[in-house]
Amino acid sequence: MKIGAAVGDGPLTSDSGHMTVLDREFDSVAAENAMKWDAVEPTRGSFNWAAADRLVAHASAHNQGVRGHTLAWVSLPVPGANRRRYGRDVETRGAVNSVAW
Repeated sequence: MKIGAAVGDGPLTSDSGHMTVLDREFDSVAAENAMKWDAVEPTRGSFNWAAADRLVAHASAHNQGVRGHTLAWVSLPVPGANRRRYGRDVETRGAVNSVAW
């Protein structure tokens, strides 16, 4: 059984104590925010994988598994992303429900 923890880019890049405990106690990590839609595509058509790549590189170096982030959060519009794509914020619940069922 894998035991995991969420990891933010801040601790990953600047908190060695945090990372020491993470590397010693956990064999799986999940991106806290680095793999969320607005972090990966901060502006339409412009992708930034730097934080996600740092997490995956760290996990790989420490033989840890990696979990990504949910593609669509059930009742929370993706901040700004829907506005960029559709000219307004769009609730994702309907999309999630139609995919899930």
